[in-house]
Amino acid sequence: MANARLDIWLRDEKCRPYPILAPGFPTFDWVRVYNCMGEAVTELLPIPKDSAHVVAEVPPGCYIVEGKVCENDRRGYRNGPTDRAIVTVGCGQMECVNLFVPPVIHCVRRDLNAILIAAHRLVPDEHLAITARTMLAAGSLREDEILHELAKGVEAIPNVPELADIRESLNKNIDVIRKIPKIDIRSTK
Repeated sequence: MANARLDIWLRDEKCRPYPILAPGFPTFDWVRVYNCMGEAVTELLPIPKDSAHVVAEVPPGCYIVEGKVCENDRRGYRNGPTDRAIVTVGCGQMECVNLFVPPVIHCVRRDLNAILIAAHRLVPDEHLAITARTMLAAGSLREDEILHELAKGVEAIPNVPELADIRESLNKNIDVIRKIPKIDIRSTK
């Protein structure tokens, strides 16, 4: 049986190739291929400097591909996991896989609600607003735009008992963001 190849590309928010400008330590700027049970089938595959892709050789099958990028450059700070992709490849075939490398603003916008829900269990109530403020500052987001998005989320949830806990969590997060103290974080350094 012939192996298969995955041509794995890093892409930015405009779908352009995202070349690594400065090679990192072995734990930065890599991709890895997993089987559908979550077991790694490749080592960490480093992305070479000035490259936006790497090729992995795998047995034919279905895979989950993810990566990690740590870059601080003119394109906007990116530090963390890429989005994941699922790919199926047959014997002797090559398939292209595109991984989105999100800038921090996308990560904060995407993950703010889930992180605040977890923070309700872990952080004292009097510190939740500071937690939210720090996240918004890291993503260069304004409170009013996040409040608008969360309010739209609440409106979109059907008013049925099965979804009451989701509605309640979103409303709690709206309350936390409304309590954010109006301080300039940069002036506190």
